[in-house]
Amino acid sequence: MDISFILNNILGNKGAQAVITETKAYLFSDIYDEYVKAKLFLKENSIDSGRIVSLIADFKPQSIAMILALIENDAILVHISPTIKTIDSFIRISQSEFIIDLREETPKTEKTNVTVSHEMLLSLRGKNPGLILFSSGTTGEPKAALHNLCFLLEKFKKPGKVLRTVTFLLFDHIGGFNTLLHTLSNGGQIVLIASRDADVVCGTIERNQVELLPASPTFLNLLLLNKLYEKHDLSCLKLITYGTEPMPQSTLDMLHHVFPNIPRKQTYG
Repeated sequence: MDISFILNNILGNKGAQAVITETKAYLFSDIYDEYVKAKLFLKENSIDSGRIVSLIADFKPQSIAMILALIENDAILVHISPTIKTIDSFIRISQSEFIIDLREETPKTEKTNVTVSHEMLLSLRGKNPGLILFSSGTTGEPKAALHNLCFLLEKFKKPGKVLRTVTFLLFDHIGGFNTLLHTLSNGGQIVLIASRDADVVCGTIERNQVELLPASPTFLNLLLLNKLYEKHDLSCLKLITYGTEPMPQSTLDMLHHVFPNIPRKQTYG
């Protein structure tokens, strides 16, 4: 797939900050350098076009670059967070042909020798890049959903708001994926968090002057009940989005009362 609309924005903002961690800020030029390395990694490990690839990783420059290289290679990506306890099930259900493990500094890869047989996978592979995401699996085995990335990425070709965004939503969640691609496509900044503890997240927002908080109603409820808005200055926020689960009216009312000047937007769930 042609991802020049993303790469052009990366190169056009190469001197600006792209990813901010607890200890370091990475520029867009750093992301591009990692993207070049990722393309070479795919070539050296014979991960050719159209393969189904499980990517075990969390948000970091290396994994962001690998996502871009895999999309360009028309891969069907399977995002797997390191916190997942059923990694083997995800790999089996998705019929992944390769595994790329980015939990350590040096990437590791493994060929599974799986024969792809599912008709939906066969109809997409080799034609368009794809994305497989899993449900929480609260009843029985986790359920896999296959997305055509050509459709999902179309909206990122249009310019959007440039905001400094905290990565609260997980790497393997559609909201986390949307946050990442929207930010890269518009020259914004991604702020990584050490944990999803409410106090840690609010401290990160204050310290890095985060403008967009994508969160769950449960998290927002914890923030409000513990009055973390009194401990941390969250006035830098310009937008709060929420999804992943139903929003109780009581939480929404309290959110409006505490943050009357910060717009709120329901996204997904």
